[in-house]
Amino acid sequence: MGVILTIAINTLRGFSRDRVFHATLFLSIALVLFSYGLSTLTIVESQKLLLDFGLAAVSLSGALISIFLGISAVSQEIQTKVIYSILSKPIPRVAYLIGKYFGAGLVVLVAHVIMSLTLCAITIAIGTGLPDGLFACFYLMFLESLIILAIALFSSIFSSTVLATSFTIGMFLIGRSAYAFRTASERSTDEFTRWFLRGLHDILPNLERYNIREVVAYSKPYPENMIAMSSAYGLVYITFFLAFSALLFHRKDLP
Repeated sequence: MGVILTIAINTLRGFSRDRVFHATLFLSIALVLFSYGLSTLTIVESQKLLLDFGLAAVSLSGALISIFLGISAVSQEIQTKVIYSILSKPIPRVAYLIGKYFGAGLVVLVAHVIMSLTLCAITIAIGTGLPDGLFACFYLMFLESLIILAIALFSSIFSSTVLATSFTIGMFLIGRSAYAFRTASERSTDEFTRWFLRGLHDILPNLERYNIREVVAYSKPYPENMIAMSSAYGLVYITFFLAFSALLFHRKDLP
């Protein structure tokens, strides 16, 4: 655990000095602030519009930051050959990989906290107050970002930066459109196609379960066990991708 913690802290420090990360975070905050400008276009239901666009901005920005961090966490050190000096020491590759994930996860957490606080400050400033379920929404969006981070880290192990980015974005879009596979499966008249689409829906990460923006913005009820079930669901996929990442990284041709 000491090795993992050390690598995680060093990863956090490294990304905190990364100009690309600073620019991405700045644009993410600007996107959240832009949602306030949109809410001023209407007098009726301005809070709902603010929350709808603001939460969407936090969710999308968190996904983009996770993709950037997950792909560059290991590949960047391979390109700069820093990883050679690290792995030349008695550090297990699994510990190194988990440490990089935890470190990148801390960076994602910091980014989410900053964006979430910005949205909360805007909501309070316009005098509408914080709606019920807002912090649950923030938590689920952060959990979704951790899943995307694990996918990005996994894809960066076995492919180039371009392919890893394409793969991760593709998985993100598929996960956000999981309902389409279910709908197509229910409407299909071919038995094989119906089972195939249903299998894709059940196997691939369903990121739609982390989207409760509309529920919060329009004050709709949500299941009481949703937080626990979504947490367990996310933990399964994070463990799965990290386990395969560790297996691939162990077999990777490095000193």
